[in-house]
Amino acid sequence: MIATVSRLDYCQFLIGAQINYTCTYMADHVPKLSHDAVRSYLKRDKITAAMVWEQAQGQVVTSPNGYLVFDDTVADKNHLREIELVSLYAYTHKTLAFPDQPPTLNLAVLWIAMLGGFLARNADGPPGTIVIWRGIQRLADIAASFAIFKNVGNG
Repeated sequence: MIATVSRLDYCQFLIGAQINYTCTYMADHVPKLSHDAVRSYLKRDKITAAMVWEQAQGQVVTSPNGYLVFDDTVADKNHLREIELVSLYAYTHKTLAFPDQPPTLNLAVLWIAMLGGFLARNADGPPGTIVIWRGIQRLADIAASFAIFKNVGNG
């Protein structure tokens, strides 16, 4: 068994894991790693949302005309961008009538966070990485379903 877990080990696990982020799951999927080693690491090294943002913000490009695009490697790529944005709007607004102007990046992130459980109350701060990640996972499922039902009449 590995005696210790590094921040790099744990971050790579978080990037690769799609649904389950438990110590047991990591220990089951990383050779020679024990549950206790992961638990010990998590008690010792506190990774905050601010730390994650600090690492990710250099990769985010903001633009008033920007779009938020997520990549779901399981779905067909031909119309994925359109399907994800349209399905996000349709699901959150309960309508298939997409507006002429696409939503801003901030608004799309808010909708995604709300899919992940963010309540968007007046006193709430900005959504955190966990609710955004959960929202992205829900959006991937919603977009895949949307794509299937969109093609039902075409094939």
